[in-house]
Amino acid sequence: MTEQIVDLMEANMPGPRGATGPQGPQGLPGVDAVPADEAVAAYVLGDSATQQALAGLKGRWGSHVPFFGDSITAGYLSGGVTFRDVLSSTFGFEDHNYAAGGKGFYRAGQSGGDIAHEVANSKSDDSYDHSRVRLAVVCGGVNDVDRDVTKGRDGVRRVMEAIRGEYPNATILLASGLGGAFNPTYGRLDHRNVGYYDAIVSEGMARGAMIAPDAFTWVGTDDTLLADGLHPNASGHRVIGAHLSNILAGLADQTAVTDASGQITKTADQDTLDAKLHVAGRSVRLYLHLWHILTDADFDESLGGVGFVMCRTPNWLELPGYRTGAVLGFDGEYNTLNQHYWSIGNGSASMVIRQASGARQMETGMKLDISISVDTVLA
Repeated sequence: MTEQIVDLMEANMPGPRGATGPQGPQGLPGVDAVPADEAVAAYVLGDSATQQALAGLKGRWGSHVPFFGDSITAGYLSGGVTFRDVLSSTFGFEDHNYAAGGKGFYRAGQSGGDIAHEVANSKSDDSYDHSRVRLAVVCGGVNDVDRDVTKGRDGVRRVMEAIRGEYPNATILLASGLGGAFNPTYGRLDHRNVGYYDAIVSEGMARGAMIAPDAFTWVGTDDTLLADGLHPNASGHRVIGAHLSNILAGLADQTAVTDASGQITKTADQDTLDAKLHVAGRSVRLYLHLWHILTDADFDESLGGVGFVMCRTPNWLELPGYRTGAVLGFDGEYNTLNQHYWSIGNGSASMVIRQASGARQMETGMKLDISISVDTVLA
């Protein structure tokens, strides 16, 4: 018993601490030092424990991997580096690209046919044994511009059936919405587009595919990762490749984080603007504080008050019809009105104020203090 007590004391009461040893190498910067997406790419592509773990996975997905999809998958405007390059380097396989511009899960592309036709066309490539393929990658959905969920789900079914017919031993990795969200036709992370991307990956998951959830958040809101607001540049492709590498390695994927505060700009008739806009995965946190001096142009009899643009916002951000979350003040005297609303969409944030009973009369030249804070999700 005494020996057990002594053992317990030694285990819980360590001896005096020795001299401090030399400091180890500094880790990669956190999300407050560099954009999180950049950190994700650094962890996967740089000298890190994650990269070392990935280094032991070469050959895991075989020697040949076919890729199907759209112009993003094909590497249009990528600057010479594609996410296919990142994956092939990480896992040691040769990639075979059958993706072509304009194609979707049901929309025909520039060369004719949709993504399922790409799979059919790959049958003629006899440079490798299709029966020995362990992985097939499918990335698409951006080009299905009318976002028909029924057609999209059917397109996923046709693609997966075609792959399993031609590559019977392949795991299918499916991602949707890999482009940027600054193009009003193909982008915009609104309910319609995000709902379509969700439907695509959920259909793939239901049919046994390995999926990349929320892939539209990886580069979608960060204009520095995009060549033209839609197609990723080399940095964007490295980020996409890093996320997909984590998924294929069975590692916990990093949440994409974007500080988009710099994408908000003031209009000419504002005094000041303090704007913060952060996106973490699907979560969006927005804060605006500005002074606006009322002008004759702001007054609108049809509104029964005033209406004006508070600031310019990124095209991907849309929060229509908000009536709460704003605090209003006149010349420093706060008087919250119950007949006002603000909305964000189409590249601007707008405020409408109707004259409320008992409220201070609004006049030209009056300085309006506006504060808005909201947490929402991309859905």
